[in-house]
Amino acid sequence: MTAPSDSSTSDNWHFIEKLLPADWEAQAERFEFSGSADSVHPPGAVLPSASAKLRTLLHLVANNMSLRTTAAAACAAGLVTVSHVAIHKWFAKAVDFFSYLLRSLTDANKLFAPDLWAGYEVRAIDATTVQRPGARGTTARVHYCQRLNDMSCVQSLVTDEKVGESLRHFDSGPNTLDIADRGYSNQASIAAAVDQGGDVLIRWNPPSLPLYDRHGHKLNSSRLLSGLKVGQPKEWSANVRLKDHAPIPVRVVITRLPADKAN
Repeated sequence: MTAPSDSSTSDNWHFIEKLLPADWEAQAERFEFSGSADSVHPPGAVLPSASAKLRTLLHLVANNMSLRTTAAAACAAGLVTVSHVAIHKWFAKAVDFFSYLLRSLTDANKLFAPDLWAGYEVRAIDATTVQRPGARGTTARVHYCQRLNDMSCVQSLVTDEKVGESLRHFDSGPNTLDIADRGYSNQASIAAAVDQGGDVLIRWNPPSLPLYDRHGHKLNSSRLLSGLKVGQPKEWSANVRLKDHAPIPVRVVITRLPADKAN
């Protein structure tokens, strides 16, 4: 078990601390993450500093450790003596503070400001799998929708491993632009967002999402790339077709990747 205070990890913490906003500890107080605002511990207890709490949580995430193992490592390192239950409660109370840190580190509030995106609220959607200790396969799948201009969670859903990635899991609406990878590239997924008035930006996966031109002819992705130079973008109008649904107009944008990136 790696304790948070061995020399290499301590050096990592000093490096991370230099990346944090200058006023991060004051903001920790504002977002009720610091020890002085902590209601997890009983009256009269020695409260952990914001630094100890953040360091403990980052150590847990970076090493993919359990709550119990993290509590033991933090205690062994002399960083903080705390139960795994308290660490769980730290996480529950850290949402707004972590969103603030992400905004500060990425300038997301500027990069994804609605006025730079034609008035859209831009969201990123993805999913990941979870394995319980000792599990031989996937235990669950976590579906997540994050608003990018303030790095906050809009929606999350936990399902079993049989439930795949789809925009059907999320609410959408006018002036909403959802960005997702090719796992969401299928007719039903796109229709679910569009039918709510939303728009999507998805990496096209031709096998799972056949597209058609205005004459009803299926687009051939290999043929579209014919004669296209590396880095040269090209676009086409097309539509998504599915049973008992009006055609959904889409814009296909393709560029040829360098050989090493394509491989």
